[in-house]
Amino acid sequence: MQVSVVHFAGCPSWRAAGRRLRAALDEHGRSDIAVAYVPMASGAAAAAAGFRGLPTLLIDGHDRFPSGPMPDGLTCRLYPTATGLAGAPDQADIAAALRERIPS
Repeated sequence: MQVSVVHFAGCPSWRAAGRRLRAALDEHGRSDIAVAYVPMASGAAAAAAGFRGLPTLLIDGHDRFPSGPMPDGLTCRLYPTATGLAGAPDQADIAAALRERIPS
């Protein structure tokens, strides 16, 4: 399994997204899986890849939270969470997305 956080330096939420992804992996007993941090160089590259803002969490190359409009340029992404919109998904939501990929 490959997991990554695609980000750009100007967005303040990519570190929190990475911490939550790491914690969700650990929760599943998968401390052996490294979280890759992939910087996005340009808005054109983000649009070509189909990203709906950054950070984007990829699990085996797929965005497990594909919602929201396609933005122009490098923009911060908002995720629906239990407490409202946030710059990163809740750890529980990430864990649920991982459950679909990690056998029990």
